[in-house]
Amino acid sequence: LYKILFMQKGIIVLLAFVLVLFNSLNLRTLNISEKDSIVNEFYETYSGELNDDVYKYVADLENEINAVDEELANAHEDYNNGKISEDKYYNVSQKYDAYDSKREALKIINERISYVEDAKKNGEDAWLVNPTGFEYLLGSSGYDRQQNFALLSVFCIIIIMSGVFSFEKRQFVSDLLNSTSGGRKKLLRKKILCVSLIATIVWICTSVFEFIEVCSKYTLSEITAPVKSLEFLNGLPFNCSILMFMIFVYAVRLLLILAITYVVCLVSAKTKFEVSIVVASAVMIIPSLIYVA
Repeated sequence: LYKILFMQKGIIVLLAFVLVLFNSLNLRTLNISEKDSIVNEFYETYSGELNDDVYKYVADLENEINAVDEELANAHEDYNNGKISEDKYYNVSQKYDAYDSKREALKIINERISYVEDAKKNGEDAWLVNPTGFEYLLGSSGYDRQQNFALLSVFCIIIIMSGVFSFEKRQFVSDLLNSTSGGRKKLLRKKILCVSLIATIVWICTSVFEFIEVCSKYTLSEITAPVKSLEFLNGLPFNCSILMFMIFVYAVRLLLILAITYVVCLVSAKTKFEVSIVVASAVMIIPSLIYVA
């Protein structure tokens, strides 16, 4: 670890990596529309399994909106018959327009309720869950952040790990180390353990900064709900809790980070330091950059 982090300046790369992650955080407060505010309040109160309170809330909101619609229709008729003034009719029209946000919110709420009902009809367990934060954390809404963090992680690993095995070649001691049992076996195991530890630190950094960004904008409530509660994940062939699915996703990311680390180390063992950086970058980063472009 001392050789990787200090003699090969890996600690500087790690600190620069953390600094870049910090600067890339988007912690700006979201401008929430009135419609979104109504929907969020609904989720805060009624998230969970469908119950009578949910249907009562929807019915009350529908009655409130229908009353305003009826009031406008009556005002329109009275105005045409000369029973009310233009100012009175204008006030009723303004009240009707003010309910547009509630109409849009009611449409979204009804769609979510219909989705949960359809899921239950198909034998799948689903709850009412606010999907916005999870969509940004796990779905396509956060794709740009996920892609940037992944590229930064891979680049950091390539810079740090490319010298793990090629360092001895540069110092002309690789043949000497390979001629001893400790150099061939014990040292190799220690190196694999060290690079695995550093890769895990990189994974922890990206995961922590990702959660900081998401949680600064959204509330990840009802994480114990079935994962099929999230419509963008309804194609999964299995159903578990959202929390278990999140653990699975981040565990897979850790395995990918470790796999990339071992590939970089393999390239480092076969080539010189500079060559290993170029080869590892060509294999790991360039295809992703082309895909993003």
